[in-house]
Amino acid sequence: GFRNAPVIPVSSQTGEGIPKLKENLDQLIQQVRHPHDPRAFRVNIARVFSLKGIGTVATGVPLSGQLQVGDTVEVLPGGLRSTIRDLQTYHQPSKRACSHISCAFNLRDVTSDRLHRGMTLAAPDTYLSTTCVIGTFENASDSLKLKSPMQVKLHSGTSAIPAKGQLIGQRELPPQASTFIKLTLDEPLALAAGDNYVLRQASPAITLGGGRILSASRSPGQRVTGTMLPQLELAKEALEQGDFFQSELMAGPDILAPRDRLKALTQLPEPSASEVINAKVADNSLRSLGADLYLVNERTVQLRNWVKKVLQRYHRSHPYTWGMTPSHLTERLQIPRHAAKNLVDILIEDPAITVKHEHLALAEFKPAISNRQIQWLNAIEKRLRQFGTNCPSQGDLMSELAIPSSDFKVLIRLLVEEGKVSQIGKHLVLTEVLNDCRQALLQLFEQNDIVEIAPFREATGLSRNLAVEILEQFDRQGLTRRVENGRVLVRQDRA
Repeated sequence: GFRNAPVIPVSSQTGEGIPKLKENLDQLIQQVRHPHDPRAFRVNIARVFSLKGIGTVATGVPLSGQLQVGDTVEVLPGGLRSTIRDLQTYHQPSKRACSHISCAFNLRDVTSDRLHRGMTLAAPDTYLSTTCVIGTFENASDSLKLKSPMQVKLHSGTSAIPAKGQLIGQRELPPQASTFIKLTLDEPLALAAGDNYVLRQASPAITLGGGRILSASRSPGQRVTGTMLPQLELAKEALEQGDFFQSELMAGPDILAPRDRLKALTQLPEPSASEVINAKVADNSLRSLGADLYLVNERTVQLRNWVKKVLQRYHRSHPYTWGMTPSHLTERLQIPRHAAKNLVDILIEDPAITVKHEHLALAEFKPAISNRQIQWLNAIEKRLRQFGTNCPSQGDLMSELAIPSSDFKVLIRLLVEEGKVSQIGKHLVLTEVLNDCRQALLQLFEQNDIVEIAPFREATGLSRNLAVEILEQFDRQGLTRRVENGRVLVRQDRA
């Protein structure tokens, strides 16, 4: 390991070159004993104390990464930030701390009472505290059969946290057998894919077994069932190959994820995080949907099955509509609307999902609406567009188009559910007209602190009665508040 070490001249009289020699030897020893882990820096705190004239000191063995004097660290859980003032490795001053080398960290602007054993010092904005993980698990007992759920204590790093264990896909685990497990922790803990852990029983205090974390990004309320076993097997295979990122992609909750979320799951600093994500896109592990949103390709079937269930419930509660609009689906998924087209293209590759009249629907579904009602529906929309801001009352519109009352109620409900029309008082107002009125009102507020009804009517062309009803609608939405002389804007962010 020292064959390629640099030759450094040392003067026997002045000692010149000795510090440089020590620094190079220190680096070489670290590389020979423990290859550097390229993941972002993370260390579990073993001891915390305070020294007079120095301040707070924490010790531990870094799990990954490299840290230098002056670097910023994040304390997890809690998110407290601090700066490394000084470092020691093996009781000797050092400029850097590397993975697997015991170190002591002198932290700036942090009192020792805010830290304790089991906490984690980590690279900022990279690792998260979690209360739920999924991992592999092996029953280490020769005779004890484990039953789900079970109350245990999780030991990982320097922490010991009470937790509830739930076996995935089975209720019992025989001795020496292996499976997958969901662990819900009583307290948040900084964990990541690839971490080792041990489970012990509280009373009597015996070791039950252990394993490795596949995903540390789940929420306790998210269901985990036996249907996940195939993708957990893929996550385990990725973990055995050292691909922690792929393990998170397969075992984690994210079928769709923005790029920033993916960067956190890589456990890598930039630019390495972006390079890994780009490599996954290149080998089709990730599929870009635009707007910095990505689909985990191996979980496409899971996404489609979830959408089918959503559509089934939607069809039952909205029997008169053609289906769910793509924008409505993106709201359910909490993803950008401009990713809708690419998402729909992926979904309709399944023959059970189709697009009908610009609505996403199950192929077998037929709306409970007659051809005559469809004609009336189109006539209502056409007439409302002709009226513009001079919106008619519902009674006048029903009489003009000669629509029976029972059918008219169904059609109005359909238009409202699809978001095309709003019922304001006795009037029907197209959503686009209402949005134009809202925008006109906001422009008036840019010039005046109080907006009266007259300038609002002049800006929109509304009748007095309808202008009053629309302003009252904005009041109920929390956009405005009525005062003696008119309206004031309540919250700009609500606008």
